Amino acid sequence: VKKMLGVLKDELAPEVVIRLLLRLPVDLLWNGGIGTYVKASWESDRDADDAGNDILRVNASELRCRSVGEGGNLGFTHAGRIEYALGGGRINTDAVDNSGGVDMSDHEVNLKILLSGPQKAGQLTEKARNKLIEKLTEKIAQQVLLNNHSHSRQLSLDQIRSARNPFPFSRAIQWVSEQSGESLASLGLPDADTIVKRAEMRQGLTRPELAVLGAHVKLRGAQMLEESDPAGIPGSDERLMAYFVPEIRKKYGDLIPKHMLADNIKMMLALNEMVEDVGAVPLPLLMDLSDRPMVDLVGAWFRVSKSVGFDALRDSIGNAKAPLETRYQAWVMATDSIFGMLATSLGPGEPLPTDEHVAMSLEVLSNLARRRGRVDRARIEEISNGMSQKGLSRALSDRVANLVDLTIAREISMLRVEMGDSVRDAIVRYLAIGNASGLLPAIHRIERRRGSGQWDQLAIGILRSRYVSLLRELVRRTPLDVELKLGVDRASFRLGRGALSSIGKTVELIVGEGASVGALLVAEERIRAAVLR
Repeated sequence: VKKMLGVLKDELAPEVVIRLLLRLPVDLLWNGGIGTYVKASWESDRDADDAGNDILRVNASELRCRSVGEGGNLGFTHAGRIEYALGGGRINTDAVDNSGGVDMSDHEVNLKILLSGPQKAGQLTEKARNKLIEKLTEKIAQQVLLNNHSHSRQLSLDQIRSARNPFPFSRAIQWVSEQSGESLASLGLPDADTIVKRAEMRQGLTRPELAVLGAHVKLRGAQMLEESDPAGIPGSDERLMAYFVPEIRKKYGDLIPKHMLADNIKMMLALNEMVEDVGAVPLPLLMDLSDRPMVDLVGAWFRVSKSVGFDALRDSIGNAKAPLETRYQAWVMATDSIFGMLATSLGPGEPLPTDEHVAMSLEVLSNLARRRGRVDRARIEEISNGMSQKGLSRALSDRVANLVDLTIAREISMLRVEMGDSVRDAIVRYLAIGNASGLLPAIHRIERRRGSGQWDQLAIGILRSRYVSLLRELVRRTPLDVELKLGVDRASFRLGRGALSSIGKTVELIVGEGASVGALLVAEERIRAAVLR
């Protein structure tokens, strides 16, 4: 024991031993008790608000464990969690680690509500009900554990997203503060200046911060959904049924739709699933970009994700024999692609995506692979190669990479109907005009661009939508005849030397790889003037 603790004395005071134990170099520090044992180095013991454990407490900077798990509450101060995480430690929040207990209670209460009808009708005694609930405990526990896993996975995915570009999270944090009326300090979330410093150090948000942000996005989202009709969100009835284990569905399935909290459960399940898949940022950003009701945004996500087969893709990525980081990167790319399409289709003046719209987009997407020109093929191949070289199968890499053009597929499908083209001609028309004008490469550059502040990301989203709209108008106004028979590359070459040469030069002159938001705005204004004259 002396060797393990690194001491020479035979006797030490209990509080000294406990502080030494807390600072051991171990894989896991498990806190299962009551009391706040870790604070940030810059906090006082008074900040921990647990005077009874002042003599035991250590600073987060002193910990040498690789990870922390929590079965108790308030084992760390929030600032202590963040300091430990910034130092490389793996930690969630006590709410995330303990969410299983709350979830289990929810299931129990909702099951008792469901069974109260048969009880009142004399079809089920209280003793029989209790016996049934006890029998189902293990199966419900497995449901709860899967849900708990989804919470933790969301934090891992958002860690990747925020490390790559923390500025969208800055805007989401401000949105949460605005909606809740609480300050960032009281929420325990970083301000804009802190995120700028994190970006400079290539650091994103910590897991404890992401846990708080995700929880508040769900909370505000749930409040905005309270008066909405769950029928506006595809799959609501199916999710409600799946909430109850098979034995209950089989015996009491006819009662489930009549559950007094049926609508609340439907909304809660939909919101949880969306945030866990796509992260904490999209809902706040979509609210800013579209100003539509929350139910429209959530409904659009499920409509599009269902149509592209995201559930099956998610399972394929999750079960792939590839490093976890590679699978997470593929997941992020797939959800970003769907979010990109939603950001365009939910913009001002755009029609809400219907099942028919999405089906037409997917038809175009499936044909894009063999119709793309040289430049676009190289772009998609580079994305696919990047994933396959990191261990993802070629087929799965191609599938994820192809989703990157989901927004383009939507645009082509809408213009195809408007202009009466075949799928083949619609693709050639759009890609040839997009590449010859330089607008399509400009859109791709905007999509790759990192912001430099909380409003930058929103501005980039607005500019992306404007450029997409501008290209749509240019396609409408650029007549093609014989060029359609030439294919994308030859048609693009001819247009670039002819009808679209001036627009192409304007884009090339102003919109480079690192073009500022100001430059993108100037180019958009000049191109719009040229297109509409």
